[in-house]
Parts: sequence; C-alpha cells; structure tokens
Amino acid sequence: MKSFSLEDIAQLDKTYRLKLINSLTGYKSVHLIGTSNKAGMPNLSLISSLVHIGSNPAQVAFILRPLSAKRDTYHNLHDHPYFTVNVVQENFLKQAHFASAKFDADVNEFEELGLSEQYWNEFPCPFVAEAKLRYSCKVIDEKILPNETILIIGSIQYVEVADDALLEDGSIMFPKLGTVAVTGLNHYHRVTHLMELPYARVNEVPPFKNPNSKQRPDNVVFDVNENRYTTALKKYTTNLGAPAIVHQDMNHWKNVGTTKVNHHLKTQFENIKSKYETVLELYQWNELIYQSKFEFEPITGEIYHLYEKEDNTRFLSQIAPH
Repeated sequence: MKSFSLEDIAQLDKTYRLKLINSLTGYKSVHLIGTSNKAGMPNLSLISSLVHIGSNPAQVAFILRPLSAKRDTYHNLHDHPYFTVNVVQENFLKQAHFASAKFDADVNEFEELGLSEQYWNEFPCPFVAEAKLRYSCKVIDEKILPNETILIIGSIQYVEVADDALLEDGSIMFPKLGTVAVTGLNHYHRVTHLMELPYARVNEVPPFKNPNSKQRPDNVVFDVNENRYTTALKKYTTNLGAPAIVHQDMNHWKNVGTTKVNHHLKTQFENIKSKYETVLELYQWNELIYQSKFEFEPITGEIYHLYEKEDNTRFLSQIAPH
C-alpha cells in the first residue's frame, strides 16, 4: 500500500494533494444550494459537504470555502438568511457540475445552466424544478472553522420528495431519484441500493467470527458443519499425549524426481535431435542431387557420382573419377 506521512503530505504537489485529500472521505452526496441576493437574482452553488445535524429539530449544515475569494452564496445568505437544497440527479449532472464556475453576481445561473426556477409560497430562494428531492432552510447559525472555512447551519422549513422514492416508514430510496455521488473533486458515480439492516442492538448482534480468535482449544475436535464434537469418529488420536502428526519433508523426493525427469527428457531430446539432423542431411543431399543435371533414370541401390564444374554447375554421372 502507498503511505503518506504528515511531512510527505506537506511536500506533495498542490494539485496532487488537493485531489488526494478530497478523495479520502469517499462517496459524498451532491447538491445544489439555491440562494438570492437583494435584487432577487438567483444563484446556484454545487456542494458535496451537506451533513445531517439532527431530526428534532430538523437541521442540516454545509461548508463554504474561505472568504479569500468571491463567495456569492455567503453574501446572498446575509441578504436573505434562507437557502434551498436540491439533490443532483444524473439527468442534469453536467449542468449542476458547472454551477461551480465563478459566474458574475448579476448572472442568472439557472438560465446559463439550462435549469428551471421554482418558488414555494413567499420563500425568497428558488428551488431547482428538475430535482426530485428538494427542501428549504433558514440559516440559524454559522461557525468559522480552524481552516477559515464556514459552516452554515440551517433549520429545515419545507420538504418535497418524489412519491415513488418515499417509503412507508419515511425512508427515501435515493436510487429511485436517479441521484449521483462524487469522490474527490469531479469523479461522479451512480447510486445503487445494497441492503437494509435492522437497528443495531447489543442483544441482537449476530455471532460474527473473528478469524484470529479461537473459540475452542486446538485439542478439542468440533465439527462446525455438524455442530457436534467428533473426537470418537476420528481414525487418529487427538489427545495431548498422542504421537504428533508430522508432515514428511518432500524436498528430497522432489529433488530426486526432478533430476530423473530432467535426465529422461534430455535423453529423449538428444534422440529427437539426432533423428532430425539425419533427416535434414538426407533432405539436403536429395535437394543437391535433384537440382543437378543428368540424362538418365537413376536406379535405387546403384552407385553414381556427382561432379561440379568450374562454373559451379553440377551433374550426375555413372562414371567414377578414376
């Protein structure tokens, strides 16, 4: 595994460190925060820091970056201490992603991003009409964190959720909404439902087994599949005084066997090689003879003589050199 000490992290390239640290928290929900300024100009901000604070009273919070740069959302919250939370879905993910661009304060980001404004009663901030889960909040507190980011805490005022995603017990099935999650800064993922587990109570904890712990001593023979002790059924003794069952050292046998097999294979290889060389030599002589000139039909078993002229041409003859 790759490891990073505190000193290593401090010395990382700025972009690399930014992506690494932002990825550590894993999957995060993605939302659009809707606000308005004094002139009524709507604004959208993409966040992945929304957290649950409590259910009674119903409260949520999110983090804004330091005010060292232009933060329209923060200034709008001081104009109107209200905001909407709109869940981001796959069908408008690209538009939502570009809400993080630094638009001028007098730009209607809904129009720029191709999203629709929707208002509820006299609430001053717009909802995203395309969002299947949206709710409005009133700012009740803000806290400056040690790194100068700002925690905005809101009290939930109004909620809207698609019928098919709301279960009878009040739970919301986010896969039904088509929502997405984000890791790091810009890696988006689809959301799927894995399982539902019961409320955790101590007396209902299943008998999970730690592979590193022993429930019984080594000399106790217990068959977990049959859920019974099986000492009497074994063909060998299991008490502490019984002869130890020792595995034979197979290395010597393996070494001897390897030597024998290698010798056998080498012998076969040498035989095959010898036969190959003999056939190759016959093939080469055959080619040499049949490419030479002769005007008679050679008879198998008779002796003939192959000559080469000064011009390197060859001919076959029945006449011996002498």
